[in-house]
Amino acid sequence: MSEPALKAILAGIEKGDPACLKLWADRCDPAPKSTQPPVSFLCDTSNLTQAALSVIAAISRGEVSPEVGTSIISAIAAATKVAEVDELKREVEALQRLVEEIQNDPA
Repeated sequence: MSEPALKAILAGIEKGDPACLKLWADRCDPAPKSTQPPVSFLCDTSNLTQAALSVIAAISRGEVSPEVGTSIISAIAAATKVAEVDELKREVEALQRLVEEIQNDPA
């Protein structure tokens, strides 16, 4: 950011301009991004439900913090939605093939 722009923002802040204050907060003094430490624990990945239950068990044993566990479970939930969409897509494609077969059957 150029020095004149910075001076203008600071002058606006001194005058109580909320837009300048927001600009300062967003650009010049941003909130730190959350970082979570890597964790290692046994996770049953045979299915997504078991994976989520493994995370809950790891939280209860103190192997994973509740905050990190919540993030992992959120990621598992997102993976579940992707898997559901994939399954629905396969089912729709199968139904479309059946409809085409019925429509093309001369009987």
